[in-house]
Amino acid sequence: MISNFESVFPSPNVLNALRKRVQPCQKADLVGGVVRDALLGLENHDLDFVVSGDVRRLAKQVANDLGAAFYMMDLEHQTARVVCQGEKSRQYKLDFSAMRVADIDQDLAALDFSINAMAVEIEDLERIIDPLRGSQHRKDRRLRAFSPTAFRDDPVRLLRAVRHAVALQLSMDSNTINWLKEASADLP
Repeated sequence: MISNFESVFPSPNVLNALRKRVQPCQKADLVGGVVRDALLGLENHDLDFVVSGDVRRLAKQVANDLGAAFYMMDLEHQTARVVCQGEKSRQYKLDFSAMRVADIDQDLAALDFSINAMAVEIEDLERIIDPLRGSQHRKDRRLRAFSPTAFRDDPVRLLRAVRHAVALQLSMDSNTINWLKEASADLP
């Protein structure tokens, strides 16, 4: 297991730009699949951040610092994307989303699976935030949704569950299987 997530950034410039632009009263955490993949020793070129405060300002400033493209993807839900070039002309996406609640633990609980509900603080890349035991589920090779409505809330999660199970060689727990079956029966 890696103990420092600095290696997931396409270059030190990205991390430096983030740290420079996050305001003293603002919080930014690296979240989701990139944390999971780093713990599994896999590469991931899409970095997702949950941000308190002004998402647009932060993403735009980071893009300007990196000479990268900036796109506001959803103004209402405050999601932005920065697309930059890494080494060997590899493209990286930095997605910024507004924190939906005041606490990162609660925000992570709104994600789909426990293995994706982990975060790392930008200011402390050695501290993994793992309120739903996703790290343990990863070690146990288990895929666990944590809400009976997870698949009904977002039917795309049905496909993601199967893709994660196959690609990451995970077994779904019994609740996840039951919820998936119930939600798939409702599909047209």
